[in-house]
Amino acid sequence: MRLVHALGAAVAATGLVASVAKATLTMSLVPVATAVANARSFDLKVTQTGEKWDVTTMQTTLAGAADGVGLSGTFYTPAGHSNINFPASPPSDTSFTTPRFAESADISHIDILGTSDYPANAGLGTTPTVGPTTLNIAWGDHNASDPGTTGAAGTYTVAHLTVVGTTGGYINGYSAGTSGNTAQTFANLYLPIQGDVNLDHLVNQNDLNVVLGNWQNTVGVGYATGDVNLDGIVNQNDLNQILGAWQNSINAPAGAALGALVP
Repeated sequence: MRLVHALGAAVAATGLVASVAKATLTMSLVPVATAVANARSFDLKVTQTGEKWDVTTMQTTLAGAADGVGLSGTFYTPAGHSNINFPASPPSDTSFTTPRFAESADISHIDILGTSDYPANAGLGTTPTVGPTTLNIAWGDHNASDPGTTGAAGTYTVAHLTVVGTTGGYINGYSAGTSGNTAQTFANLYLPIQGDVNLDHLVNQNDLNVVLGNWQNTVGVGYATGDVNLDGIVNQNDLNQILGAWQNSINAPAGAALGALVP
């Protein structure tokens, strides 16, 4: 069975499932700072409107030499790694959480279900893949309907992804919520390659111009305005990220629109 139905059955047993009009779950990637050398970190976020997040299933494989130019690297899974993002997890560990687990640290609010079943084929009860270059995992919260501040409309983190090296990739999967547990697909969510500030899949003069155009700025800066390492200033460190990946590129997925990265 599909994972949405597996968690949905547990949620439905609470008697708290209700129909909500225009319920949506929207996934995005948000760059965040990391102290890991030669690495970039991202939070996978869910924005819920008239809905309450219940489960996400996702697949991605980092691009290699056959998928672009100058690309190599792995997901960061250091000593002490756990697929669950515990409060004591290593900083920037590639790991997974839920809105209620992040809020309460209550282990009853996170379930690692197995491999992804996107777009089909059940993964429930299997062993997920986390690294070195592949993520194939489903996770959720069978107690998602419990009261908590994360029941409100808003944006919440459900995973932390860190990539070491120049590579990137595209994330595919679906999320579902407690209102009917209907799968809402996200496709080709772009995990950008090093130095691709303008997200056009190529590191070139356009990215360099963003950094130079915001040189030494410290107010209102972010990834999209050239603060590539997100340390609050656009400077030589950001320029080095661009130059270190100069002319690298990643092939776009054929015939598909790209998902959102939030700067």
